Amino acid sequence: MDLIYDPIVRDFIPDPFKNKLALLGEGRHRRGYLSRNSKYVYKVPMMMDGLIDNHREAHVSRVSRKEDFYGGVQFARCRLGPRGILIMEYVKPADWGDDFNPLPAWVGRVDCCQVGHTADGRLVAYDYGNF
Repeated sequence: MDLIYDPIVRDFIPDPFKNKLALLGEGRHRRGYLSRNSKYVYKVPMMMDGLIDNHREAHVSRVSRKEDFYGGVQFARCRLGPRGILIMEYVKPADWGDDFNPLPAWVGRVDCCQVGHTADGRLVAYDYGNF
C-alpha cells in the first residue's frame, strides 16, 4: 500500500516518506520511518486507526511525564507533527536473549513487550497506541 490517510484532506494520499527515509517497519495501521539523523521515528498513519493510535501515543507520552501512569510503565517521548504524523524519539528494541530477570515488572504490561532503550539509556515502551 503506497497510500496513507490524510486527516486534513480526509482522503488517501501518497506516503510522503516512501523512498525518502529508511522504513523501519509497517504494522496494521502505521508505517515507521527513521529520520536522517537517526534520532527520531516518524509514525505515518495509513488509515484512521493509525491516526487514532498516533493521537493516543502523543497523549499518553504527555500525561505520563507528569504522573504515574498505567502502573509505572515508562513511555518513549513523542509529539504530533503535521498531518497527524507522530514524531517519537528513536528507541532501539531490546534484545532479550534468555535473561528476563533484570526487567522491571511494568514490561509485562506492554503489548508484546515492545520496549527498548533510548539514546540516553532509558528503558521505555515504543508502541503503545492501544493503551
